[in-house]
Amino acid sequence: MTTVDARAWDRLPGWEMISAGLADFAAGRVTANACAVAMAAPRLQRAGLLPKQQLATAIAEPEICLYRLLGAGPGNAFGQYQAILRRLIRFEHALDRLMTRRSSVEAVGRPGKDNGPETRGPWT
Repeated sequence: MTTVDARAWDRLPGWEMISAGLADFAAGRVTANACAVAMAAPRLQRAGLLPKQQLATAIAEPEICLYRLLGAGPGNAFGQYQAILRRLIRFEHALDRLMTRRSSVEAVGRPGKDNGPETRGPWT
């Protein structure tokens, strides 16, 4: 499993929503942010952001739960739901790019290190 350096997380778009959701999720609170975390749970677990033991406590049907939470509050539930999904998707795409970059560096090795002819990157 490839983990992401903690300093890189806060640079990802939507991290403020995910970090608040992780805290809510860990505390067992059902909030809009916790629902977003539940939707992204497999990716967050692969990135090392969500421990496996917390996956067992995932919110059942987080998409429906999120919509119901938003519907109970003021404003346009559909518009708010779509905005949260867009932020979540941007975060997931950025996380995927970060994970891909990290795993390719791990597979190739570090610049300046002789990893043999089959694992040399363009910098050697």
